[in-house]
Amino acid sequence: GKYEVVFPIGLPDEGTFDWLDEFLAKNPTHCELSDRAIIKWAESSGMRPPTINSWKNSNDKPDVNFGIPMMDDFSVRRVLNAFVATQPRNYVVMEVKSNLIPEERSEVMKKFNTPLFKKVAQVTMGEPAAEFKKKVLDEVLKEKQELEEKAWKVRKVETERKKLMEARVKEMEEARKKEELKRAKEEALRAADAAGTKEGEEKQEGDEEMKTA
Repeated sequence: GKYEVVFPIGLPDEGTFDWLDEFLAKNPTHCELSDRAIIKWAESSGMRPPTINSWKNSNDKPDVNFGIPMMDDFSVRRVLNAFVATQPRNYVVMEVKSNLIPEERSEVMKKFNTPLFKKVAQVTMGEPAAEFKKKVLDEVLKEKQELEEKAWKVRKVETERKKLMEARVKEMEEARKKEELKRAKEEALRAADAAGTKEGEEKQEGDEEMKTA
């Protein structure tokens, strides 16, 4: 056949999608057929990113909520599978569970029963190559570093926010003390003025009494 259809055979959660990412990087002419790819196509078309619903979520069978029935129950997968064989190109059928079950795998393979396609089963189990292990390790370390940097940025923002809050509280406390001191001075002046006025009135009354006497 002119075009290749690859059926990866591997165990769930055993680096199958890591293998796929590496395979696609080395074989950019191959098109991924999977639920993960459907979600990526939807997002690149402008649909809002899906909400992950539960612990059942995985790359092989994402548990998402686009709010669109045909997307949420992956009916779109059946539509896609119905016409992909009419679009001659290289494919990777990434269905981890289905590819492990002969009956389900055969059902998908029937769609490519034309001279245009060469069907290939790619076993991805066993001891991985040193290059693959290094790539996965590098990605894990990179992800760990990104998480640590993100946590550091969060701590930095929180520290800066705390400093700003403390400075604001200090500023407000100083303003309150200044206001209290100002009021105390004003009250003291009013008291002094009142005392001076009273003393003047008493002196005036005394002078008038002496004149009368």
